[in-house]
Amino acid sequence: MKLKILKSITSYKQVLPAFMTIVTGKSRYLPDIEWSSESWTHNIFRVYEMLFWRKLGVRCESSVTAFTDSNGHNHVEYRFYTIESMVAQTESIIRKKLVTFVTKIKSIRFPDIHIPEMLSPKLAFEGMWTEAPTDSLPQGYVFTVGYDNVVTQETGGTSTQSVSFTVTGSNRFMVINAACGNDVVINTASYNSVGGTFAVKTVASGFSIQQSNLYGLIASATGSNTMTTTSASSDCRLYGASYTGAHQTTNPTDTTTSTGDATSTSTITLTPTHANSWVFGTFNNNNGNDSTAGSGTTIRSSSGNGVAQADTNAAVSGSTTISVSGAGTASLRRNAAFAIRPISVLNIPDARVFFM
Repeated sequence: MKLKILKSITSYKQVLPAFMTIVTGKSRYLPDIEWSSESWTHNIFRVYEMLFWRKLGVRCESSVTAFTDSNGHNHVEYRFYTIESMVAQTESIIRKKLVTFVTKIKSIRFPDIHIPEMLSPKLAFEGMWTEAPTDSLPQGYVFTVGYDNVVTQETGGTSTQSVSFTVTGSNRFMVINAACGNDVVINTASYNSVGGTFAVKTVASGFSIQQSNLYGLIASATGSNTMTTTSASSDCRLYGASYTGAHQTTNPTDTTTSTGDATSTSTITLTPTHANSWVFGTFNNNNGNDSTAGSGTTIRSSSGNGVAQADTNAAVSGSTTISVSGAGTASLRRNAAFAIRPISVLNIPDARVFFM
């Protein structure tokens, strides 16, 4: 296989990608490079991809969750799963600090710097930025403050929910997740004022309705922008996640829902149509925090309002089940999921792909 890769080199531009393919044992491709006016980090990592190409397949970059705890403290939690997403978030914080500094010193002007609203963090122990205590550190690089690739806004109390979310990477796909405590119509679901496409919805009947609404957005904007949903109800919460390496025409693909009453575990099963897809699911219950991941499941966000986001954290084929548990016996569990299709290499020239 190594000899085959070496023999397929036809240009000096392929030497470094071929070397990385051999060293990592993973297939690589050259994505369409998009530059950002909002993020230096994004552009630096695109230069890296120009030189070494990108590992083939879907990847979760980061996630974000915003919620209010039992003491009335507002939290926004970002979870980072790549170095790029962590550095991009750090850059957005530095940019805000610079804007604040410029505002105080009127004589200095830095035109064309746009920094979205964020919580003002303080550096804490064990790699966390936090404004209020948290019980434990979740998996991955974790900063608690308010996530590039997973976001949650759980403060409620208004028909419009919004949260700042930093996105980076190539072949991007975003999940926008509106979870409600009653059966409502979501009027808009957008990121950077670009609307997402409705994918799947699940509703429970009875005295306490747990509703989940999943939207998908292909090629979302890079940098730090605002994710927003609007509805006729003040009982909705906003969550989200961002992925890279996703198909840029058809996403999400297959969808499904599941229910479960008087149980401590939420389970959902889906069979993706396209090979090497990831399965993403949202789990909504009326009892509390689901923090334990089942077999083949990685939790991306979880909070006390009863909503967990999770995925397979790997390419799958055939019937695939993901599950979460830990909130105790919930009278209502309502779940929704879809498949995230990876970018197809069929339409990429051979000179831009190395298979391992």
